[in-house]
Amino acid sequence: MKSSSIINFKLGQRLVSGLEVHQLSDLYATVGEVITSFHRTDFYTIIWFQKGNTKHIVDFIEVETPANTVLFLNEDTIQRFDTRKDQEGKVIVFHKSFFDRTEKDAAYLENNVLFHNLFPYSIIQLGDQEKAFSSFVAMMDQELGGESHVLRADILRHLLYGLLLVSERNKITTDGFEPVLNSSLVYVKTFRSLLEKGFRVQKNVVFYAGQMLLTEKRLGLATIEILGITPKQFILERILLEAKRQLLYSNLSIKEIASDLGYDEATNFVKFFKNHSQLTPKEFRMLHIRS
Repeated sequence: MKSSSIINFKLGQRLVSGLEVHQLSDLYATVGEVITSFHRTDFYTIIWFQKGNTKHIVDFIEVETPANTVLFLNEDTIQRFDTRKDQEGKVIVFHKSFFDRTEKDAAYLENNVLFHNLFPYSIIQLGDQEKAFSSFVAMMDQELGGESHVLRADILRHLLYGLLLVSERNKITTDGFEPVLNSSLVYVKTFRSLLEKGFRVQKNVVFYAGQMLLTEKRLGLATIEILGITPKQFILERILLEAKRQLLYSNLSIKEIASDLGYDEATNFVKFFKNHSQLTPKEFRMLHIRS
């Protein structure tokens, strides 16, 4: 464990267009210390592992990334690249504001299976789709490396759209994963979006149901149908995840973490954490430091 705060990593070399394409080897050479530490991103990330057999950490999940694997990560994800630097690949990053030019664009990004905001990541093995995927990446790179033009952002957006569609088709075909956009799924995704913005302050189901103009019962039916848990459990799991992130990936004191998560008294936070993890925050931190 590194004794430093979680790094809020922001890319910006060519972000004037709202999208960047990087060689994985270049990132290791320029910001290797950052990406091989736990860092939080404020953008969507697509990582194409072309060669090598590495492991990528997404929150507390160790993801195997063999050759020709593509990993799709949501905004605000805490991740860490493998410390091995011999792999080859491409990293594509973009901001939500770059893609969301219309309501249709926003709806697509919100509901596609790659950046499904109920899960921390999606993964595909390219296989037969490698040629199409590679073509879109190459055209993005070429556009970014050429002379600036008033239509650059639109061209890049359409190329990204094509890449996501090809990838989504791959995901649906190989995994058979195609969520049905029913009312319960819409409610749960809205609930999660509201929770991401407010869980440090608002921890009451009544508040979120009210924001959505739903009854607690209807929201509960939705979360049980889609996630298999109650809204209260969903809120508690989100708070617990952030607490674990801070305990493992930052040097903040337990009192500071408690304050950040909206607890006026550190003792209340300690009680909450122990009730849901069977360890005190201090025990949890020390256990992982030793491991």
